[in-house]
Amino acid sequence: MAVESTPSRTKNVSVLAVVCVCFGFLIIATTALQWILVEFLTPFLMAPIMLFLWAGFAGLTLASIVYLVAQSRKNLRRAVLPLLINGVTFLILWWVPFTTIWLDLEFRLNYQAYNEVVRMVEEGRIKPNDIGLAKLPPEYRHISRGGAIMVERDDGVTSVFFFTFRGVLDNFSGYMYRSNDTPPPQYLMGGDWVQIERKQPYWFFCASR
Repeated sequence: MAVESTPSRTKNVSVLAVVCVCFGFLIIATTALQWILVEFLTPFLMAPIMLFLWAGFAGLTLASIVYLVAQSRKNLRRAVLPLLINGVTFLILWWVPFTTIWLDLEFRLNYQAYNEVVRMVEEGRIKPNDIGLAKLPPEYRHISRGGAIMVERDDGVTSVFFFTFRGVLDNFSGYMYRSNDTPPPQYLMGGDWVQIERKQPYWFFCASR
C-alpha cells in the first residue's frame, strides 16, 4: 500500500520537458562544436542549420510559456519545468564563450607547429604564390583551414596568417605572426580587420569582415 500511495516522479515531468532537454543538448553541442562542424559542412550549410536550431529553440520557449499558463493551476512544478530548462539552456548559450575556448585551445595546441611553419617561411622553404597564398606541407595542413596560409613581406616585416575560419566570400579569421611584434595595418593581406587581439609576443588573433 505504501508503494501505491507514493506519487510517481514521472508525473512531474511532461513530454515537453523531455523534448526541451533533448533539444537543449542538441543546440548546446552544435554551438560548442561549430568551429569543427563548419570544416565539414561549410558555411553554406552551417548557417541555415544554426538558424533552424535557434528558430526551434524560440518555438519551444514559446510553447513552454503557453504550457506554464495552461497547466500552472494543475501542477505548478510540472508546468514550470520546460520553461526552466529553456532558461538554463539560454544562459549556457549566452554566457559560455564556446568560440573563445576553442580558439584558445587551438592556438595552444598548434603553437609549436605555427612557429615551425614561420621558420620555414623565413628560410624560404615555403613560398607564397602571386596572391600571397602558400600551401602547407601535408604534415602541417591541419593547422590552417584549407591547408594554406597567407604570407606578406613589406618594409622588412614578415607577416604569416593561419586561418581558423574562411568565409564564403571575404570574411575570415585566424592567427597572424608579425616579425616586428606590431599589430597588422588595417588592410594588410586584403583584410578589413574588425578584431586584433595580442595572444603572444609576435602573435595576434585577427578577424576580417
